[in-house]
Amino acid sequence: WAGTVCSLVNGFLPPKHGRFSQPFSSRTSLGMASQPSLVVISPPGGIGETTSVNAAKLGGKVRWVVVSTLAGNIEFADYVLDEIEKAGGSLELAGAPARSLLNENEKAGALAALETWCRSVDGIVCTMDGIDDLIPKRFVSNRAINDDTVEVMTKSILVASRAAADATASSTTAKKLAVLSAIDGMTESDKKEDGGKGGLLSKIGLGRESEMTSLPEALGVGAAPVTILRHGELIGTPDSQPNFSPLLKGPLKQPKLREELTIQAIRIDSTISLSGNILMGKTTRSTRLSVGEAAARMAMGLVDVRQGVDLSLSSVPGTEPVPDEFWKLEFERIEERIASGKTAELFTAEFSNVPDVPRMANWIATKWAPAVLRSYDIAAIRIGARPVSVLRPGDSSVELVWQQLVDFESVTVGRMLIEVTQTGITATRGPGDPAKGFGSISKKPLNGENLLVRRLAEAAAQAVEKGLAKKAQPKAVPKQFTAPPPVQPSTPAMSTEPSTATRRRSTERLRGKRRKESLDSGAKES
Repeated sequence: WAGTVCSLVNGFLPPKHGRFSQPFSSRTSLGMASQPSLVVISPPGGIGETTSVNAAKLGGKVRWVVVSTLAGNIEFADYVLDEIEKAGGSLELAGAPARSLLNENEKAGALAALETWCRSVDGIVCTMDGIDDLIPKRFVSNRAINDDTVEVMTKSILVASRAAADATASSTTAKKLAVLSAIDGMTESDKKEDGGKGGLLSKIGLGRESEMTSLPEALGVGAAPVTILRHGELIGTPDSQPNFSPLLKGPLKQPKLREELTIQAIRIDSTISLSGNILMGKTTRSTRLSVGEAAARMAMGLVDVRQGVDLSLSSVPGTEPVPDEFWKLEFERIEERIASGKTAELFTAEFSNVPDVPRMANWIATKWAPAVLRSYDIAAIRIGARPVSVLRPGDSSVELVWQQLVDFESVTVGRMLIEVTQTGITATRGPGDPAKGFGSISKKPLNGENLLVRRLAEAAAQAVEKGLAKKAQPKAVPKQFTAPPPVQPSTPAMSTEPSTATRRRSTERLRGKRRKESLDSGAKES
């Protein structure tokens, strides 16, 4: 990426300034000695760019390693550089041609330079997002070229990630974060596919790197565990580019915002609950802006999260950016649930208040649940049990019933129990019909249960929009009261001059003088 990025092939060369109006280093080299340092390894654009920019805006010292198969330029809007400078952060870039990281003649120098750059950093963030954008448009329909680009880029990022992990292997405090999609490595079939891909990748890479098939595996060296942040279907583009516009089209009478700006609210969950549920899937959506900011905060230690956990981020409706207090509140909530073992629950959402609990439960039973049960993903379940009906056992509770055809008879095999309280919604798994042998709670997720849990998260956001519940507020920090200093009594100095209230004027006021003279003259004439 000549023009704004230095080269990793023959060490670090002075960056060319390309299309920047000023030298890039002069706009991003300011920073404080105590700022956390972070290395981001990714393709150009995508989550890698949003993570790097957000970390620099938060006052971090960021080094972005851009791995690519194409030549080009990386530009940032002027206001982005101004915000980084104002926050005291810094952002440095280095380009790593993908094939040079796999070439035996060039790999040694590039990896040595990368390890030197990554030594003594506080965090490493790696992601594959952006590989598909590197495929030239004229070759999109050419499967051979597409597969080759994906293969080379995947292997190159894995090699670069392992080099960065080796540089911090002796550190027990360095945070290593892998940003993955919702279903990467979640099932045995995925692992088999990854293994097959590893066989293809091994043809172009030699040594211990040829066995790596995933980012957690590449980062999994050293004492520090690997933390995973998962996302759903990604939408949106980085807002740090000069040509970014919040509107879909030009000025209109009724302007329409980009979709990623209408779902800025976030929800953090444990990817796999103790009950076996995968809380994300192909239907979950996440914005690149939110994922990048979450990755930056996690890698810089700005939120309370234990290392080695597997978390997922989903975007929900909301047009306001998430403030710092809500980021901390969301991570504190999931950390508390992991520590207490409450992740065995299928779903939970917290509100500050639910004004009318029966009304909220009635909305879930009569509006939300029937619409979800009629959806294609649920109605298309043909094998095994599936949710078929909704019950109201109480004013504050709702039950979704799973039934299965056994010996030509419909049998209830399980339930989802949704409980509405004054402060939130909780969903748990319930037993089926004891008389038919389904009296115990299933240890495995029921068919379609993952989808219902994800839709229930969207329902919680909709309830806030409809006024059925009030959004949870961050915990108020008690203010420190400082007593004012005692007032010292003082004796005013005596003065011989009359006070302003009793002092006589030396000249008569002009206001009202004419009226007084006219009254006096009228009295004399009479």
